[in-house]
Amino acid sequence: MTLLEKLLSKGYFPKEALPPFSTEKYARAIANGYDNLPPLFRAGKLISKCAIHNISRS
Repeated sequence: MTLLEKLLSKGYFPKEALPPFSTEKYARAIANGYDNLPPLFRAGKLISKCAIHNISRS
């Protein structure tokens, strides 16, 4: 499993989601088809900004 696949397979669904739902298939599909993604996704030149959120967790 590549680093990209590991990152994508974790954290996209809330912890309250039922166990049958996961992002493992999504991660596998992206990792296996990485070369077919548009150049925008592979350029590595996108800039992110930190955001502050104050959502309480139960």
